[in-house]
Amino acid sequence: MKHPAPKRALRFLRWFCREEFLEEVEGNLLELYEKHCEESPTKARRQFAWNVLRHFRPAFTRTLRMLSPATAGLLRNYLKVAWRNARKQKQYTAINLGGLTVGIACFLLMYLYVQHERSYDQFLAHSDRVYRVYQQQPGNVHLGSDLFAVTPYALAPALMEAVPEVAYATSVRKDEALLGLEDAPYLESGLMADEQFFAVLPFAFAIGNPETALQNPGSMVLTASLAQRLFGLENPLGQTVYYRQETPFTVTAVLEDVPPTSSLQFSFITTLQSNPRYVRA
Repeated sequence: MKHPAPKRALRFLRWFCREEFLEEVEGNLLELYEKHCEESPTKARRQFAWNVLRHFRPAFTRTLRMLSPATAGLLRNYLKVAWRNARKQKQYTAINLGGLTVGIACFLLMYLYVQHERSYDQFLAHSDRVYRVYQQQPGNVHLGSDLFAVTPYALAPALMEAVPEVAYATSVRKDEALLGLEDAPYLESGLMADEQFFAVLPFAFAIGNPETALQNPGSMVLTASLAQRLFGLENPLGQTVYYRQETPFTVTAVLEDVPPTSSLQFSFITTLQSNPRYVRA
């Protein structure tokens, strides 16, 4: 197997699953796992563990041995003693239960926070293969770090040419501008990017072709919500949007709204070629 399945999840499956179902269930789950690995091995491991847990139900679980009479009697006595102590020492019991409750609540909050942080950009295919390039400026730590996400425009094509492992590279710059038709502009947050942007970050398209959306200068890609605000029910493709109330851009595609767990938040994308000052830099 090219990508070994998670050992713990597989061992747990073999422990609880009935013999008559194990071969078929395990084979199906491993087949799904290999298929998911083609998109993202990290997502595939999580999905495999989740699929194993979904099969942990009475229809698939082995018949567990009943407790022996002696063990059952001991367990019953332990529960009685614990209940009596709890009734006699109510204040002590309340403190213990309160501490346990607070501890569990804190754990759950931390777990949810970590899961939320780890979910960023996971909606992208091959998210585990996407990397951000930083520039180090030794001594320049007035912002708390000497690492800055600022690189020359020529770096992306140079990386694709010089480093065989780099399949695609893109340059991105944050932007903010007034966008509108002939009047009533909206102040929007957006990006400037080159034509390789959607090869690296394949956001979901509602309308348009990701391969040509940013191919020509003067092209603009909108999110679905911004397109609806500007054009209502009209087809936005080919329509003109005025950038900073003066420069006309042509709408070439519409994206689904950006998920909240995206590290890049924007409502429009324009081509970097439309900004000669940045390209020269």
